[in-house]
Amino acid sequence: MRVKIRRKILFSSLIFFLILFSLFLALEIFNYNKIAYGVSIAGIKVGGLTKNQAKDLLNTNFEDWQNKNIVLAYQEKSFLVLPGEIGISFGLQKTIDQAYAFGRSRNILIGITDQIAAVFSAPKSRLAPVYFFDQEKFEKLSKEKFTSLENPAQNASLVYDFQARSFETTPASEGFVFDREKLKKDLIKALDNLDNSAISLKLIKDYPDVSESETQQAKENASQILANAPFYLKYNDKTWAIDKATLLDWLEFKPVTDTQNSPLSPPTLSKGGIKGGPNKILGVSLNQDKIKDILDEISPSINQETINAQLAFSEGKVTAFSLPQDGIRVDLEASAKKINDALTSPGGFGLASAPAGKNIDLIVIKRQPVITLESINILGLTSLLGTGTSSFSGSHKSRIHNIQVGSEKFNGLIIKPGEEFSFDDNLGEVGPKQGYLPELVIKQGKTIPEYGGGLCQVSTTVFRAAVNSGLKITERHPHAFPVKYYNPQGFDATIYPPSPDLKFINDTPNNILLQSKIEGNKLTFEIYGTADGREVKIKGPTILQANRDGSMKTIFYQEIWRNGQMERQDKFPSNYKSPALYPVIQNPLE
Repeated sequence: MRVKIRRKILFSSLIFFLILFSLFLALEIFNYNKIAYGVSIAGIKVGGLTKNQAKDLLNTNFEDWQNKNIVLAYQEKSFLVLPGEIGISFGLQKTIDQAYAFGRSRNILIGITDQIAAVFSAPKSRLAPVYFFDQEKFEKLSKEKFTSLENPAQNASLVYDFQARSFETTPASEGFVFDREKLKKDLIKALDNLDNSAISLKLIKDYPDVSESETQQAKENASQILANAPFYLKYNDKTWAIDKATLLDWLEFKPVTDTQNSPLSPPTLSKGGIKGGPNKILGVSLNQDKIKDILDEISPSINQETINAQLAFSEGKVTAFSLPQDGIRVDLEASAKKINDALTSPGGFGLASAPAGKNIDLIVIKRQPVITLESINILGLTSLLGTGTSSFSGSHKSRIHNIQVGSEKFNGLIIKPGEEFSFDDNLGEVGPKQGYLPELVIKQGKTIPEYGGGLCQVSTTVFRAAVNSGLKITERHPHAFPVKYYNPQGFDATIYPPSPDLKFINDTPNNILLQSKIEGNKLTFEIYGTADGREVKIKGPTILQANRDGSMKTIFYQEIWRNGQMERQDKFPSNYKSPALYPVIQNPLE
């Protein structure tokens, strides 16, 4: 009898475990390549979905939440802010990866247990989205929004009394600010559930970090710095004085940690609420932006452009006819920091009772030229592959200026073998900051003044050099109408970033070098590289049709020959409209 009972128990247990195993197996099969059934993110059910399906679903919900304003309310006043404005963004892919990892622990038992828990919507399977919180953005926006209702505490500080010729202390004062920590917690709670309900703001008392008694060291340091003035910025044999008036403009006072005299203090109420840590005192520093303004004025007398070795072609060889020169540029960041440290740090001479020196050597960055005498052969610049020339005779001063500025952008440019050259990409931005002046350009059916007018003289000349060098042209556009500067007509290339563009491929076995020069009213581009036996034949340009209104059609051919056989022929047709269709508008706003 007992044996039969034991057999029944054993059989029942076996059946139970088989059923349980079957359920586990069915769950594993169902969840294969999917997020575990029952998992949700911010209340959105994603269980049973593939990663891509969950991504589409969550992306829609995340975008919907981010496009709705969060209401921050205080009494009868409210502020509307978008989540992105206050520094909240979602990590969509990381959220998906986190959800997919649920129930897939390396420990099989833990993984199965989690999957079962998800089926019954256990709290652990209700996940929050992965988010990023930009603290700087949060502080900036909250400061802008809350200015009208907040009255932050004021730290004790120093002002200079010109009559007494000494620094005087301004008193500290308490204030009220919104509780930033509570606001952050409420925002995080809202995004955990994608909740757009209004968030209540709470004003708390704000205490200053620095009291009047904590300004004495700053007062002594600032007075010592002024007493040691003037100081001198130096580079080689050039010097610039920093007098007392400049120092007074530079000096600024901010709270710093008192590392020397104060141990960790107990938690205290301060800016924005409770905090603990080292005590703060008033510190002395120099305004870095104002220092950089002075350095900007000094820099032109120090800076010099990098000059590549200029090449010439003589007796079948490339030779240098101008020596290279290192470029020098004042490092504004490093120099400003060095000035600040020299004058305000305990080890600097600005605070010394008897300074041993008063000179601060400016830090410069040196840049070596790409083309040096040694690199000519290494880069494979052994032959003059071709040249392109054009005349800008009769151009206005502003057009000539733009041609000079633009051609320098390409002077010394190295193009690697197999690399596609883009004129627009290498040209970069075109505006007053880049040194360009307004001049006529063809745009939107008009000829109007615009910054950089005349740069097509540069692109046309580069195009001619590339064609004559036998390079493969991959993009070229003629002008809308015949332009007198680009004779012979049909051999031009217009550009206007980002499109139209001029592009060609360096299909030679080595590097090629672009080199520009201006002689009188003639612009020339030379392309140096390694000769590979190709012979270039240019047929045209030929005028196919010329009309009385100035419109015309032209064509020319670039042929590449090697060993008496033509390898490639490319044709370049141009269809020019009448110049009368593009009236000159001196003021494009009229």
